[in-house]
Amino acid sequence: MKAEFQSSFRAPIVRLLALNKPLLVCTIYDHIPGLPPKLDTALGTFNDVILREAIQQGLSVLDLRMICTEPGDYSVLSPLEPSSQGGAKIARSMVRSVLGHDCTVPGCRIYPQSAAPVIPLQAPSRGTTATSNVLPS
Repeated sequence: MKAEFQSSFRAPIVRLLALNKPLLVCTIYDHIPGLPPKLDTALGTFNDVILREAIQQGLSVLDLRMICTEPGDYSVLSPLEPSSQGGAKIARSMVRSVLGHDCTVPGCRIYPQSAAPVIPLQAPSRGTTATSNVLPS
């Protein structure tokens, strides 16, 4: 499951990067009311793939897990979808992250709701590992 998702996630990322435009990817929110533990575990696996790929490619990430944190952020009709409250929070965070991102600085940035970069990561070179530095708010 993980390898299949990684492959299906990586393919469009590679095609989009070929356009030489800034790219922001999003994690999958995981505070979904009533989500069974098995599905919560699966979401963790998917988010791990998303973050690893973003770090490897030097992409910025909007971490929806940090944005949709309240039951009211999810639709009562379909809890897998954001409510109008959750959608508004996501839209505001996307705008802040896009407008506040300096595309001239290479590396991965992970944006929470405040859209202030919290964990800047350089894509690792071959044979090295990524490091993180927490920036002050």
